[in-house]
Amino acid sequence: MTSPSDPPRGPGPDPADRGRRARDYRPLDLHRLMEYGSVAQLTGRHRIARELAAPAPTDVVLDVGCANGYWPNLYLAGRAARIVGLDLDREEIGRAAAFAKRSLESEVRPSFGVSSAQALPFADGAFTLAYIMDVLEHVDDPSLAAHEVSRVLAPGGRLVVSVPGDWLFNWLDPHYPEHRHYSPGHLRAFFPGLELIVTHQTGFLWSTMWGKYVRFLSTRATRLLPGLRLRTAVLRGTNTTIDRIADLDCRMNYGFGAALCMVFRKPGR
Repeated sequence: MTSPSDPPRGPGPDPADRGRRARDYRPLDLHRLMEYGSVAQLTGRHRIARELAAPAPTDVVLDVGCANGYWPNLYLAGRAARIVGLDLDREEIGRAAAFAKRSLESEVRPSFGVSSAQALPFADGAFTLAYIMDVLEHVDDPSLAAHEVSRVLAPGGRLVVSVPGDWLFNWLDPHYPEHRHYSPGHLRAFFPGLELIVTHQTGFLWSTMWGKYVRFLSTRATRLLPGLRLRTAVLRGTNTTIDRIADLDCRMNYGFGAALCMVFRKPGR
């Protein structure tokens, strides 16, 4: 078994996961093209995770599906004893590792590796805190991914899970139905051996108003402005304002909405 401090580079993505990426949505996800530079820019599910389950200095932390590594690099680094980020996308892991190398001191630098969520290369109980945020809706077998992250969680350890919430406006998700949406009960059933600590479901205004209609209309309205520089400045300011409103909205626990986050604890110790 590989230790938490030495994640594998691996031969590449698991063939079993490849089917979930038959369509590449990354060009549509404009926020993924942004180079985040501070914790304050990590809003939405990251804001919820910070408020519900902050790491302790002694924690050994795993982030499953870390993508470009903003969560380990900008938030977790320096807040935990050891940090590992995994993703099946080799290019994104490369960007995460490059950012850590050029921006962080070696003693707080996370480790990154390529791995499927459905076959984590770590021993049982290797981590005291784990995050699997916006991953289960993508993988072929969410039950297996849930089992794996539960397995590597130590007794007494905490697990933070976020997924698209199942509600009336699922169709507003531009990736639906490829993205699965889960109710709290459905998500809870994936982790039968864990204790539920808290459920936070939110994203009402963000999903139905700001995230779709207002942003869509404002983006097109800027085309009426003269000059690329002015259009860019106005669009950036509009997006920043909308993001702040969405962030405030995500702090509200409505009990329904587009974003579902649950925190679990593994019994023992």
